[in-house]
Amino acid sequence: MKVVIKQPNEDMEVKDITVNLKNLQGIVDGYIEGVYLGVKMAYKNIFAYGDDEAKLKDKEPNFWLHNKRDVFCGTAIFTKENGFGEEIDLTDDDIKLIKEFLKENKI
Repeated sequence: MKVVIKQPNEDMEVKDITVNLKNLQGIVDGYIEGVYLGVKMAYKNIFAYGDDEAKLKDKEPNFWLHNKRDVFCGTAIFTKENGFGEEIDLTDDDIKLIKEFLKENKI
């Protein structure tokens, strides 16, 4: 499945991965949680997975959330769901939207 992976202090990468719990936990290096990214992204069913305990583990900040009222720490995996709870490939338009989101919310 086509996803975007964003590590702190690095450019985003488009990767094709197998989406399952073990792989997601391995990429974020911890227990995963889904993160709401705002209305613009939610409208397109795009969200991010991250380490549920990233702030407790003192992981590096990655990007701002919610008009700079919160920060996403650690590795982010951007993905999309089909409206029925199943992850699906990101489209080229989705990837452009994520790139804009990251530019607007750069730390």
